[in-house]
Amino acid sequence: MLAILTDVILPVYMIAALGIILGRYKEINIQSISAIVFYLFSPALIFRSLSQSTMDNEIAIKVIMATWGIFIAGLFFANLWNFIQRNNRDKATKASFSLSVTTINAGNMGLPIGYLGFGDIGLEVAIIFLVANTTLYSTVNIFIASRASNVSKNAFLEPFKYPMIYASVAGVIFNLAHFTVPESLLKSINFLGDAAIPTMLLVLGLQIYKGVRIESLKDVSAAVIFRLILAPILMYFIASFVGLEDIYRNVLIVSAGLPTAVFTIILATEFNARPQLATIIVISSTALSFFTLTIILWIIKNKFIF
Repeated sequence: MLAILTDVILPVYMIAALGIILGRYKEINIQSISAIVFYLFSPALIFRSLSQSTMDNEIAIKVIMATWGIFIAGLFFANLWNFIQRNNRDKATKASFSLSVTTINAGNMGLPIGYLGFGDIGLEVAIIFLVANTTLYSTVNIFIASRASNVSKNAFLEPFKYPMIYASVAGVIFNLAHFTVPESLLKSINFLGDAAIPTMLLVLGLQIYKGVRIESLKDVSAAVIFRLILAPILMYFIASFVGLEDIYRNVLIVSAGLPTAVFTIILATEFNARPQLATIIVISSTALSFFTLTIILWIIKNKFIF
């Protein structure tokens, strides 16, 4: 587990720390950086991941079903919590909480942990998990985020105004049809995609420097408990239900226990959906996930429960 700390957790915090330092000495427009990630870097990363993914079709479909199942479970939990807390709820808070519960850090943490914990097969499952989540983030989560804003009255049409959904569709088509992206275009896509994750982490650091108010401790606690504890337990039953066994199910259990993704802050910032709440949930879940993921991996490796 020391390798996970040094190879995964510390790099995340180091880049975020650079964002804090930059915010301390320079006046940075977070909204502008967020827009660049949202409209350029993220679509490139999504297209590249989808177009280059490889796995047996039957297993891939089951992994996708399980991934969407845990997303639906998270959405149900978020709506239930928002209903319980309805007396002190506005649209922005509802959207921010829902995004924080459903958006999993399946990329810059999920892929390394899948590989370190389970080898090449783990990496393959983690990639499909990332791809399946990406399709939801670029559609359903944009819809959720848009509900916090009064810019559009027809939130169902919001996802179609942004490039991520088109990047997702194009990536699937290129993958299934075995289309080859021209080398010059692929290089540009790779450059943009490679910039997505570090820029997201810089936005996280800038948000931290801007100030995180702990006025929603209940929301933070509920989101973290679901993300790090309840989600892995639910994934065990969901993955078993769809017929995944052994290593595939175990990778998904660990993946379901990943913290809230930095992309949540990007969405919350872009749509003014209380990015401060999203930021503290990202920070809290990322910090605590080192301990919870260690325990989950230890349980799985020793076959105590799963």
